[in-house]
Amino acid sequence: MADSTGFIPPHGNYEELLSYQKSEVIYDLTFSFCQRFLARNDRTIDLMVQAARSGKQNIIEASKASGTSRETEIKLTNVARASLEELLADYRDYLRVRDLSLWVKDCKEAQYVRSLSRKPELSFEDFRVFSETRSGEVVANIAICLIHQANYLLDQQSEEWKTTFSKKAAFVNEWRGQGFNIGANPRRHRSHLSPLAPFILTLSASFVSHVSTAATPHPLLSPFCENPTSRGFVYILAMGGPRNNGQYGDRFFSRCSRLPYPHI
Repeated sequence: MADSTGFIPPHGNYEELLSYQKSEVIYDLTFSFCQRFLARNDRTIDLMVQAARSGKQNIIEASKASGTSRETEIKLTNVARASLEELLADYRDYLRVRDLSLWVKDCKEAQYVRSLSRKPELSFEDFRVFSETRSGEVVANIAICLIHQANYLLDQQSEEWKTTFSKKAAFVNEWRGQGFNIGANPRRHRSHLSPLAPFILTLSASFVSHVSTAATPHPLLSPFCENPTSRGFVYILAMGGPRNNGQYGDRFFSRCSRLPYPHI
């Protein structure tokens, strides 16, 4: 886990997530299931194993990304959810095409699997004996129960994070509304600029200085030194790209003249 005293908040401790613990069991169970009950040349093996792996790995990636981007965390969590939903359909197909029964939600077998999966620090060892000794029908139904639980947990995580993300977005919008809203007159607000504007404008000033004195340019500036129109290009980058249907002109330069950064 990241240092709680650092700039980036604590993140990445995915092994403590119940959703990850269940997804790891699902992956191991799926691998064992495919080895026992599907023919070696069956393409479904690759599809099921990859779907199970995608569900597990995207939970890890979401947890690791959470320290710097809540939006990325939400997207990866949704990818994990979609992968497990795909795997769920494969197990249901296995039962349907072979005329095997699908356990109902409240049957005693499903209730037993749910009670067993409440164990702290759940692992595949808790289901190994069933995976190695029971029929394909039973193992597939166990996997389906676990997938439903993992999907429920991922849905809860996603909703919680979306709520947090929405609150932060609402705060930012409210802050922008207190005199920083660029919608009315974008020429008057620095929030309209690219986050790289300070660096790019400093770079552009150095570029002009090097060109005007015929000095040897900095390596970062050399790509711009061959074309006189690079000056305008640098300003366009600083402003975040072409805007207003490409009509930059004096509008860009007038903004630059009011910036507290080195400018031409």
